[in-house]
Amino acid sequence: MRLERWLTAARSRVLSIHTSEWPSFVVSFGYFFVLLACYYTMRPLRDALAANVIGVENLKYAFVTVFVVMLLLIPAFGWLAARVPRRNLIPSVYAFFLISIVLFFGMFARYGEPLWLANAFWVWLSVFNVFVVSAFWSFMADIYNGEQATRLFAPIAAGGSLGAISGPFLAGRLVPIIGIANMLLVAGVLLILAAAAAVYLVRLAPREEIRQAQPMGGSVIEGATLAIRYPLLRGFTLFMILGTLTGSILYFIQLKALRDLDLATDGLAVILYNLDTTINVLVLVLQLLVTQRLVRLTGLTITLLLLPVLVVLGFSAIAFSSALWLILLVQILRRGTLFAITNPVVHTLFAPMGPHSKYKFKNFLETAVYRAGDTAGSWAFPPLLAVAGIAGTATLGAAAGIVWVGVTAWLARRYAGRSAQVDLP
Repeated sequence: MRLERWLTAARSRVLSIHTSEWPSFVVSFGYFFVLLACYYTMRPLRDALAANVIGVENLKYAFVTVFVVMLLLIPAFGWLAARVPRRNLIPSVYAFFLISIVLFFGMFARYGEPLWLANAFWVWLSVFNVFVVSAFWSFMADIYNGEQATRLFAPIAAGGSLGAISGPFLAGRLVPIIGIANMLLVAGVLLILAAAAAVYLVRLAPREEIRQAQPMGGSVIEGATLAIRYPLLRGFTLFMILGTLTGSILYFIQLKALRDLDLATDGLAVILYNLDTTINVLVLVLQLLVTQRLVRLTGLTITLLLLPVLVVLGFSAIAFSSALWLILLVQILRRGTLFAITNPVVHTLFAPMGPHSKYKFKNFLETAVYRAGDTAGSWAFPPLLAVAGIAGTATLGAAAGIVWVGVTAWLARRYAGRSAQVDLP
């Protein structure tokens, strides 16, 4: 018993988790684990289809389709959030996506890899990714208060990183045996586990108002109107646009370099599985050893500025050399910093806000606004590549990163100047 108490105390000191928080933390950790494992078993199929079937030059149309679908789904999500209690909102969203996974599995099994199906799956998974992750972090911001979020979100995010490592690691070994399309069934099982964890977490939630919360009411487009009304939320919106714009430019540079390898879809998917595994190992190490210490030592502003500065330096390096190893290295560092440091910090900022900001604006921000930046990047890249080449495109990416640095500094100062309980609905 003495050894058990000592181990519990040691774990609490290392991870800054109070003893009473362990049950809900463990469920939250496992929840994010299976959710990202679900996504990462499907992501390489999407990117392999993009490179081999859709083509880099045609992806801009897929990005526009994603953006249009997002604009259509935002009112639908707003209608659901206005009428369904928060404790049931997440399982309802997951049920919709689970049905979709089953349908795609049937179509891949019957039709193979035609262009129309590749486009449909690319669009659907791009929507799936931002919706389920956004919904997860909105739920976490509801479950935990602002002080808890500061301590717990980085360790919880580490659960997602383990899932993001385990998903491609497992899939990379199963694909040669069962085929890549059959990984959709594995993803479906993982999504069911995520929904079960969300339901169970409500029972464990330390905040009673979550269990007894009524539907939020309000307008179906309230997320967009909140972004217009509040300067702080407008800052979040511009931060997201610049981040996704620069990320999509780098994504297209990577796709072109990989397409030049001239590999089959399965072979390209294995490379992408290994790339995702490398990135997510880095994310896990940063989350466990760096993120919390970095926030404590440097503060909010420096922590948020880390990613934009890294993007500026990365694009500057690519402008001098378009070698594949350098492009992949910049992508590894960008995504590692984004998922391990920037995202947990940004999600923490929403914890003291009201439910409408957590769910409606945050969902609008991480779906419609996110894909607006992606879409702008997808249309900007092909003509830029034709006119200015990789070097010129990377130079423009660096310029956009410099603007992102300025916006991030303003946002961090604006947020830090507010009280701990941010006065947002």
